[in-house]
Amino acid sequence: MSDETTGDVLDHGLPFRLMRGDSVLIVGKWKDPEVEDKVLEVANWLWKTMDIRVIRVGENIALSSDRYPGLSISLWSSLSEEEKEGTRLVVCMGGDGTLLYANTLFPSSSPPIISFGMGSLGFLTRFDVKEYHKTFQMLSDGLLPVVPRTRLECSVIPLKEDKEGSRYVVLNDCTMDRGLSGRMCCFDTLCNDKNITTVIGDGVILATSTGSTAYNLSAGGSMVHPQLPAILFTPLCPHSLSFRPVVLPSTVVLRITNSREWGEQARVFFDGRNPTFLDPGDTVVIRLSTHPLNTVSESTDLTDWFTSLGDLLNWNVRKRQKPLGSL
Repeated sequence: MSDETTGDVLDHGLPFRLMRGDSVLIVGKWKDPEVEDKVLEVANWLWKTMDIRVIRVGENIALSSDRYPGLSISLWSSLSEEEKEGTRLVVCMGGDGTLLYANTLFPSSSPPIISFGMGSLGFLTRFDVKEYHKTFQMLSDGLLPVVPRTRLECSVIPLKEDKEGSRYVVLNDCTMDRGLSGRMCCFDTLCNDKNITTVIGDGVILATSTGSTAYNLSAGGSMVHPQLPAILFTPLCPHSLSFRPVVLPSTVVLRITNSREWGEQARVFFDGRNPTFLDPGDTVVIRLSTHPLNTVSESTDLTDWFTSLGDLLNWNVRKRQKPLGSL
């Protein structure tokens, strides 16, 4: 492999170089006036400075502006598959939800994605939008590394043949819960085709390392460094005090079935989207995707993650303990 990103599964820390004339997709919260104004500003800068072809996602959005004469923006839905595959970079402007939406656009290979924080928390959006000129210049100079983040491939397999299945690739998590029922759910769980447990409670979260600091963390799951490939198995309010979260190897395949014997309908979400009801006997198969999401990072230093934990989650932030001294 060369010293720049060319393939699908990337080595950690390979540089990415943004070239003049490249196609760049911008994904933003276009219903937010502040974000919309900044998107047009960034689009104009990329076009004027680097002759970038700018693409947008969404209908009924501004594709030009009187403030930026000559600026023309293409619409993602109007592109051919070949043009979409030719997108060199994705720019996310918003919160973590914006990045999760961008993830849905690339269920297989993904171009590098850089995220500017304009949302609330922004655990995944670490670049400052006020310094976008400097950031894009660093991209142009090949000074920013691309770090792949593992994803989960989730397939819904109905018991009945007349019911259509579905498939999603998630960056954070797949959550199975009791749906609209006020009763507990019951999920029979197989790991590599061997029965390991039955989930009885409010549900279960299957999370990536990236998603370990999302819903998984709120449910009492472990925090796992995003460079560690793993599948996190975290029960939601289990009907057993001994049912604790576990971290599984990335090589396993999980088959979780809504118990036919239990007879209750359940539900599954994919990164908080696409709610799908599970009839008794319906199964969700979860495995590590062969296609990571390629994200532009400030550095490959492992300690950056700990900085984010402290800045955004106040992880182990406390007043310094005074020495005990002699007693």
